[in-house]
Amino acid sequence: MSTTGTEPPRTGAAPQAPTAAASTQQRLGSSRDMAGRKREYETIYILRPDSTSDVIAQVNHRMPRTMGQAFLHRSQIDCWVEIDEPLLAYPPTPIGDVERRIARHVAALIPDGATIQAGIGAIPQAIMEALGDRRDLGVHSLLVEHMLPLVEQGVITNAKKRVHPGRMDIGEIMGTPRLFDWAHGNRAINMEPSDTLHDPQVVAALGAFVSVNSALEVDLLGQVNAESVDGRQMAGIGGQFDFVLGASRAPGGRSIIALPSTGKGGSLSRIVRRLPAGARVTTPRYLMDCVVTEHGVAELAGKSDAGRARELVRIAHPAYRDALERDDARS
Repeated sequence: MSTTGTEPPRTGAAPQAPTAAASTQQRLGSSRDMAGRKREYETIYILRPDSTSDVIAQVNHRMPRTMGQAFLHRSQIDCWVEIDEPLLAYPPTPIGDVERRIARHVAALIPDGATIQAGIGAIPQAIMEALGDRRDLGVHSLLVEHMLPLVEQGVITNAKKRVHPGRMDIGEIMGTPRLFDWAHGNRAINMEPSDTLHDPQVVAALGAFVSVNSALEVDLLGQVNAESVDGRQMAGIGGQFDFVLGASRAPGGRSIIALPSTGKGGSLSRIVRRLPAGARVTTPRYLMDCVVTEHGVAELAGKSDAGRARELVRIAHPAYRDALERDDARS
């Protein structure tokens, strides 16, 4: 982002009526990239204020300057604090055999020209590494380090997107200084607030949209819990529901829930007969498309309850399949 004007806001200045609709990032100052080139920018974190609040911005000169809906006029800020600190890095994650097996199954579901929404962690990273032979993929919502090689190889071009072709619509960038340097001033990036990126109507307009998300457990009805363990909230809902709904409305859209078949070193199955009491339902069964484990793909869309159960038992770990079948037969 950038600001305009000649005088920076000062502490104690009269509050301005806030007009920014969302939390924002912005830049001013200079730094040097990995090649030693000087860069001029600023980054500001601001909170959405109410009508009586002052707007205080934190400016970090090491943040990249990104394009898109990421600009504020300095009259919207009452005061700022400048810092010069390294950005929090999110380096690549170690990938094991289970993640690579899951990734191969997921990659087979992603066609040329698809726009992908994927999360963070070993499974999404393995999926990106398995997509090297695709063409003209697009990226939506999150840009992470393991996507950069696909950009450099010409796999991710965003050319087939129906909205903003040639650009990726991003709300978050997570990685190392290599990715931050690449993002700085790059017009292939269009930053947007989450209320735009997560809007199911916006997602549906992208065309061949593929959503890839994880879960803690999936029951034989196809209900997904990605938030709670033993009734305790462990994470927020994130964008999973929005992206699953958007994919269900997109021509050629797919939504994929990818997870290992077991947890805690194999001591429990993550395919369960029913979600336990108190478990959060992140994605309801009527929106479920497919579930992937290292043992295969369960296609759930259009299936009866019995058909869904058969599909999910098939991709459960072999050690738990008989018990799941017996429990389901008794229910």
